Amino acid sequence: MKRDDGSDKLGQGADERDPAFWRLGAERLKRSADLAWAAGIADNGPGRHPTRVEQQLNTAFLFLAGLALEYLAMGCLLGEGSGAVDDVPGHRLRRLVQRCGIEPGADEQDLLRRAEAVLQWHSRFSIAEPMGDAALKETAPRLGGLAGMLTARHKSALDSLFVRLEAAGPGTW
Repeated sequence: MKRDDGSDKLGQGADERDPAFWRLGAERLKRSADLAWAAGIADNGPGRHPTRVEQQLNTAFLFLAGLALEYLAMGCLLGEGSGAVDDVPGHRLRRLVQRCGIEPGADEQDLLRRAEAVLQWHSRFSIAEPMGDAALKETAPRLGGLAGMLTARHKSALDSLFVRLEAAGPGTW
C-alpha cells in the first residue's frame, strides 16, 4: 500500500512482488506476536478459563501470528515463481502453508485453525463496525473466545512453522 510520498509501510520503494517484501513484513509481525505472548499469556493447563485480558492477548497473539505466517507463505510462493497467490481467498492459512510444501503437525494445525478463525472474524468486524452492523458489534466481545486458552505448544507451533516456511522459501530471501 503506497503512501502519498511514494513509500509504503515496509520501506521506501518496496516491491510487493519481491519475496523479501513479504519476509520483512512477516518478521515484524512475528516479533509483535512474540511480544503479545510475552505480555502475559498464561499457560495454566486444561480446565482453566482465560481471564478477559488473557483472551485479548490470546486474540492479539493469534491475529499477529496468523498474519506473520500468511506473509511468509506469500513470500515463499512468490519466491518459487508461483505468482498466483491471489487464488487463495481470505486468510486460508492452512492452504497457503500446504501450497508451500509443508504438512503441518497436529499442534501446528491447531494454531493455524485458531489463527484463521481470528483473522476471518476480525476482518468481518472491521468492515461491519463503520457500517453500524449491530449484530456483529454485539458478537465482538466474544471474539476472544475463538482463541481459547493457549499453551506453550501454540507458541512452539508458531516458531516451528515460521522456521519451516523460511526454509521452504527462496534461498535468496
